[in-house]
Amino acid sequence: DCWAISSFLGGGLVSQPFFDVNDTVVAQRDFVANGLPIDPSVVKVKYMDPSSNVSGWFTYGTDAVVEKLDNGQYGIRLSVDEAGTWKVRWESSGTYASAIEDQFYVRTSSF
Repeated sequence: DCWAISSFLGGGLVSQPFFDVNDTVVAQRDFVANGLPIDPSVVKVKYMDPSSNVSGWFTYGTDAVVEKLDNGQYGIRLSVDEAGTWKVRWESSGTYASAIEDQFYVRTSSF
């Protein structure tokens, strides 16, 4: 399965409250100004798994794992291989600088 979580400037929105081990989760960031989608000069993202392992920064245009999904909308596809709370931090710089952190939960299998 592939599920999406979304985060919006000024607050977070999670379209599904939890995920399962071995799901593919698309952590998504929408950049909006005055109600319209905008593309910052630089978009980067990193994540932390439940064991507190932190990835390096991934930058749109440099690292293929960061995708532009639509105008002002970016995503990173994560294969969640561990139960617990995963955290994602997005930052933009240059035009429309911002930062936001979100999290989502991966539940333990009953089997």
